[in-house]
Amino acid sequence: MNTGMRYFTYHFKKTIIRLIVLMVFVSLFAFYSTVERVIRADESYVEFAFLTIIIGGISYLLAALELSPFKNRRNLDLWLSSPLSRTQLVLTNVINGAIHLTVTTLFAGIIVMIRMTLLNTVGASFNPAHGLLYSLIILPPAMLIYVIACAIFVIGNSNADGALFLGLQSLFVLWCNDAFENLIYVFAPNARFPRLGDMSWFAMISGFSNLASQISSGNTHRYEYVSLNHLKLTVATVFWTVIAIIAVVFIIRYFNRLKPEKVGGVSDCFWGFRFLLPACGYSLLLLAGDAVIIVPLLILIGMFLMYVFFRKSFKIKLPDIICLGVGVLLMIIMQILG
Repeated sequence: MNTGMRYFTYHFKKTIIRLIVLMVFVSLFAFYSTVERVIRADESYVEFAFLTIIIGGISYLLAALELSPFKNRRNLDLWLSSPLSRTQLVLTNVINGAIHLTVTTLFAGIIVMIRMTLLNTVGASFNPAHGLLYSLIILPPAMLIYVIACAIFVIGNSNADGALFLGLQSLFVLWCNDAFENLIYVFAPNARFPRLGDMSWFAMISGFSNLASQISSGNTHRYEYVSLNHLKLTVATVFWTVIAIIAVVFIIRYFNRLKPEKVGGVSDCFWGFRFLLPACGYSLLLLAGDAVIIVPLLILIGMFLMYVFFRKSFKIKLPDIICLGVGVLLMIIMQILG
């Protein structure tokens, strides 16, 4: 067995307890779920569609857990002195998280299948295998969320920065969706497109989300026709698959160029505080429905100054001015269109 495989086996054994905990948590959630659209006050059932949010959250958690050891300078110095290449190191952790996510999601699907068989709430036309099919459908979007979260988390020089970037990019995605809605309403008011709906991003892959919504629906006649044949290869599916591949390549390239002396310090990546912090300051206000232009402008400038202070340097560079100017311009355009 080569060195890379031995390290992979060692790492997987070390995180097996994490896998068991995740499986138990998701399984309990799945067992106390039902296909009902309305949550009953007198019973502890919730809708199966909430599993997408739970699995989406686990995708974020796994990304942080798998890459957080690389934010420790002592660990990083030890690993980089080993015969393993940097690519082997980072791929071992990323693949380990992907395995955890796959096993957890499929196990939840089995629990859903058992639960729906016991309840038999949708009549004789229901096929219990659809519970497992549901997990197969939500797994690809969950994997997409996971690799994108890994790419976002890895650019932080510390665990705190990485966690902050994960939260900020979620707000930024919602802001982009809101901005896109405004543009569609202005230029094509009759057009329809799938909304994000929640922070799990599953609606961004319309082919998967449409089929998942059918399975989680309480309409019994839909179960007779739901199958993988209905999973159409949409433009959104292809687009986000390409994004996932780019994210994996980015993780490998970034880690191969990482300087150990920067680990634990202040993150100065362009896609970190310089871009996400001011952009999400406005995103938060836009989502809250604030229509007064001076308030988001002041908040945007304030968050930009916070970023400069966080860098422990008040030397404003040209990229900072460009990012601030673009943010102000986008803010004004969205306020006019909104």
